[in-house]
Amino acid sequence: MLRNTRQLRTASIIFAAITIVCFTANAQDNLKVWEKFDFAHSALKPSEIQTLPLEDLKLLRGIVFGRHGRIFKDPDIKTYLEGTSWYKANAGFQNSMLNELERRNLDLIREAEAGKHEHVEPGDMLLAHEAVEHKKTRHSQRRRMEGFGC
Repeated sequence: MLRNTRQLRTASIIFAAITIVCFTANAQDNLKVWEKFDFAHSALKPSEIQTLPLEDLKLLRGIVFGRHGRIFKDPDIKTYLEGTSWYKANAGFQNSMLNELERRNLDLIREAEAGKHEHVEPGDMLLAHEAVEHKKTRHSQRRRMEGFGC
C-alpha cells in the first residue's frame, strides 16, 4: 500500500510538471503575435483581446511593461519575459516611461482581465488615468494643508 501511495504521488508530481511546461509553451506560442505588436503607437481594440484567456492577458500586460524593462515579481510574467530574446531587465523602470497610448492599452487589458475574474476587489481596477487623477488630488490636498501650516 505504501509503495502504491509513493507511485501515485510521484505520478501526480510528474503530471503537474508536464502541465506547467505545456501551459508555458502554449502561452508563448499564443503570444508571439503580441510580442510584435507596437503598443506605443497602435491602439488595441477590445475585440482583439476579449477572447484571450486570463493567463494570456496577464502575460500580455507583462509584454507592454517588459518592453521598458520592468522587473516583475509575479513568477509567470517573470518566467515568460526572461524566456524572450528582446526582454532586458531595467532596475530603473518607472511608469512614467510609458506613453499615453501604452497606458490606454494597459487599461484595456486590465479591464479585460477584470471581466474574466469571478470577483474584483475595489482597489484592483485603478486604471492609469484614474491613478494620475488620484495623484493630482493628493498633491493639491497636500498643498492646501501646507497653506494652513500643517
